[in-house]
Amino acid sequence: MLTLPCVVALLFPAWKSDQVEIILHRAASMQAPENTIPALEFAVKQGADGIEIDIRRTLDGHFVLYHDDWLPDTLGPLVKIEDLTLAEARRLDVGSRWGKRWKGLRVPLLKDVLRFAKQNQLLLFYDIKTQGIDDELRQMTLEAGVGRQVIVPERLADPTREKIPFWSGWGYLKGGEEDPAQMAAVVKEIGTQRTRLMADDCRALAAAL
Repeated sequence: MLTLPCVVALLFPAWKSDQVEIILHRAASMQAPENTIPALEFAVKQGADGIEIDIRRTLDGHFVLYHDDWLPDTLGPLVKIEDLTLAEARRLDVGSRWGKRWKGLRVPLLKDVLRFAKQNQLLLFYDIKTQGIDDELRQMTLEAGVGRQVIVPERLADPTREKIPFWSGWGYLKGGEEDPAQMAAVVKEIGTQRTRLMADDCRALAAAL
């Protein structure tokens, strides 16, 4: 079973910039299956400033990373992560649909992801999929010591942290993150203002910075 290391070494630390903070959508989801341990590790290796992660609570009260309302195994069209115990959720293969290389990947526990984020100083963009878990999530965030790393949603973010807007002139849904020329144009358009960008891959963006 894959486990998260404490710290992942940056491959290209010179890419870091104070001008633009790059938040990777579902972690490095163009390089590895979304919301998985390899995607988290690649996010750090790419030089990302933060990660957007999808959070759900299992039937027995454990927090895990998983995006879709449907499950990869045939458990019926209406079954969600919220209907499974942690043991059942951890038996799901969440990597196979991305190819044989990723067969056997399991959903990560949020507590392990928060520890990883703290050690690697990653900003956290929470996409909360299970309703009514804000109070529990806030408590877990504080206990993990990553309260000041949360930037979204605003209701869970540290109110004393500087608010940096997301750049609206380009969005990850347009694609092109892998194109250095296109990403260089995006960086040029941003100019000198401080901003954040959401992307599925940040290698070309980081190189442009």
